[in-house]
Amino acid sequence: MTQAEIDELLRKGMTAVRRGHLEPARRLLGQVVEADPQNEMAWLWLAQAADPHNPEQKKIALEKVLELNPQNKWAAEQLTQLQPAASSAETTESTETADNYQEAMPEEQFGKISLELIHCPNCAAQVDIQGGAGIQTAVCGSCGTVVDLTGDAPTANGQMTRKSRPGQPIKPGDRAKIGDTEFQVVGWLRFKGWDDEDTWYWTEWLLASASGDYRWLTYGAEDGFALHRPLRIEREFDLKHGFPIPQATVNERAPAKIVALGGELTWKATIGERFNYIDARKGDKIYSVEYTPNEVELTEGIRLSEAQVWQAFGRDDMVQKAAAKATARKFYRRLSYIAGLFLVLGLCSIFTAYVFGSEIYQDTVTISTSNPEGVIGPIMIEQANRPHQINTEIASLPVNNWAVVEATLYDEEDYEYYLFAEEFWDEDGYDEDGYWHENDYSGSYTFRPERSGEHYLSIEFDEATVSSVTITVTVWEGILLARYFIAFTVICGLLFLFLNARASMK
Repeated sequence: MTQAEIDELLRKGMTAVRRGHLEPARRLLGQVVEADPQNEMAWLWLAQAADPHNPEQKKIALEKVLELNPQNKWAAEQLTQLQPAASSAETTESTETADNYQEAMPEEQFGKISLELIHCPNCAAQVDIQGGAGIQTAVCGSCGTVVDLTGDAPTANGQMTRKSRPGQPIKPGDRAKIGDTEFQVVGWLRFKGWDDEDTWYWTEWLLASASGDYRWLTYGAEDGFALHRPLRIEREFDLKHGFPIPQATVNERAPAKIVALGGELTWKATIGERFNYIDARKGDKIYSVEYTPNEVELTEGIRLSEAQVWQAFGRDDMVQKAAAKATARKFYRRLSYIAGLFLVLGLCSIFTAYVFGSEIYQDTVTISTSNPEGVIGPIMIEQANRPHQINTEIASLPVNNWAVVEATLYDEEDYEYYLFAEEFWDEDGYDEDGYWHENDYSGSYTFRPERSGEHYLSIEFDEATVSSVTITVTVWEGILLARYFIAFTVICGLLFLFLNARASMK
């Protein structure tokens, strides 16, 4: 067997181990060590491919690795775990020797995310597979083809657009140190969720460690970053109404679908694939259940600040941006508090404007087609050019009738002020919701009299579908003009919403 053939068998065997196909891996790697018994790499992977129920297989492979390279600490530690710590002097000696070995999992073998090369079934470009065992989907960086890795050979399973991006500057290949473990971004997905009133988007990145641990880093515009780990579901629950974590508070149940993806993923993912999810919270932990008719997955997570995420990725530039954004959010938050205070003051002022003032005159007048004008008074105006208010009200009108009246104020010298025309009406009818009945029997008008002294108010029949109406007129003085307070309150309200939105931006 040539060296090229041995290398190809080794590559296939390593690939089979990464994907969890242990029996084919043992056959392939067995051919390698038969042809090249001194191949340390093959024995290492053969130890990884050993039958979990037959530890003797792993023991033989590990012993061969140590025979070839006594300085391989990983093999020594694995072998120690297979033997009782105090079973023999030989074991003790082996353990003591292992303490002096070099760093576990030599970097050229296991210290980095393993790399596998395949070719895109669409454009034949090289696709690097870095996620280790379990990767079932990858995206070609050249043409955007979604590649299915579950079969014997890579096959096309959809197409990405070149413009698709994760939404944050985190891409496959980036590394992050979380706690004492270094993870590498191997893939990402962009999701769209919806309900009857709204749609929203979020992104999830798949992180893998050299030892094969996976984490999900998520980001949404409303919730920011969170880090999730998979959990085993240990109790039955109702997907429609329940949740697998006792005493967790469910925040949301909604459908969603994949709208974009990139890199590598641990399942056969396709664009447009739909699922349902349930988000919940318990204490400072957040939980998410994603399910389809065939599968249910539970994750547990914690919220992370932007600064924590970018520090983990070693992105000092983004840490500075996150700090600047946090400072800006605090500034906008303070301004929103001030705007909120003025908003409350404005609302109180509007309320005060409508209850402030005193009644100086009230009378009732009946006008008709035969007597179209009624004059009431005298109304004593104490202060000229001060806001006064006239309220008008009628008792009722027959259904589907209306009346328009005009009001004119004049003083003792017959100096006239035309005030207003007011329409009273009563209507009913039917629409798609059924029968409706509406009316307007009152009106209000604010004016500033130019002179003080006695005044009279003329109420005149303008046009109507009825022969007469009886109107009660009330005059108030010392009122506050609510329209200024309303304008002030609207401005404060808009400022409050704007500043609060800026303060809440992630």
